[in-house]
Amino acid sequence: MDNNLKALFGSWDEAIGTLLSAIASTPSFKLNATQQKHLDLLGNVMQATGSALAADSEKSLL
Repeated sequence: MDNNLKALFGSWDEAIGTLLSAIASTPSFKLNATQQKHLDLLGNVMQATGSALAADSEKSLL
C-alpha cells in the first residue's frame, strides 16, 4: 500500500475510533453497560490500528 494512502486511512481510522469511544462515554445516549463497553473497546482498537498504520507509513525513523 502506498505510504500516503496508508497514512490517510490510518488517520481516518483513528478519528472514527475516537468518535466511537466518545459516543460510548456520553451519558445522554441510551446504551446499556454491555453496549458501552463493546463500543468503547471497538473505538480503542480502531484508534490503535489507525496509529499503527500512520506510524508504519513513515519513511524513516529520523
